[in-house]
Amino acid sequence: MLSIIVVKPLISTALAASFFVIPQLPAPSIIATCDIDSKSKACVIELIKKYAMLYDVSEKIALNVADCESDFRVDVYGDGGRAYGPYQFHKKTFELFSKKFGEELDYFDLEDNVRLAIWALSKNKGYHWSCYKKISIR
Repeated sequence: MLSIIVVKPLISTALAASFFVIPQLPAPSIIATCDIDSKSKACVIELIKKYAMLYDVSEKIALNVADCESDFRVDVYGDGGRAYGPYQFHKKTFELFSKKFGEELDYFDLEDNVRLAIWALSKNKGYHWSCYKKISIR
């Protein structure tokens, strides 16, 4: 009798646990909490971490590319004025990737720049950045 009383609650608990599914909340790092309009280095880093998680891209590589390309600066032009943003997209490359991505994105929008770059990294398009080549051989 005693074993039935002990076993029955264990079985009931195990069965009950299998029927109740607790929804998983996103990890805290996936929720952008900074003010995107601030365009601070911290916001750029937070966006990179968010999209690296969403697109299953190495956070380290995504951060290293942006650091190398722009030092996480938002409104920076490089490559003789032909590249812009934290990932230093050339406008034609941004438009090509945006088309492949399936959305019309804003070349000058911080979040669009980061989101498209991380998507591109997830699609093995890192070779478009000279910094990607530099960090991948380390």
